[in-house]
Amino acid sequence: MAVDEATRELDRYVDSIKSNSVLKGDYMTVGDFIDNERREEREETTARVTVSVLHENILDLLNDKGTVPEDLRNKICEEADPEKLRHLLLLAGRVQSVEEFAHKIP
Repeated sequence: MAVDEATRELDRYVDSIKSNSVLKGDYMTVGDFIDNERREEREETTARVTVSVLHENILDLLNDKGTVPEDLRNKICEEADPEKLRHLLLLAGRVQSVEEFAHKIP
């Protein structure tokens, strides 16, 4: 396969970056880039699943204690911060009623 001058120049440039001790650590191969993108996608998916599971668990606990009004259900499902949701989950487990939960949430 014939290689044009532009491709040879690009290869030389990449080789110079790879061999430069200062830049070598910052050089990212296509494989590294793909691996990084996949890792970020997995992390985002895990975060979404975690939030979704927390929503379900909070609502399940509250449903055992009474009827959850639609506005309260929406307020819970709009929360996206896992730490806040964990707090709400603990609260849902401690309260005696849906009304008590509604009064204690910020």
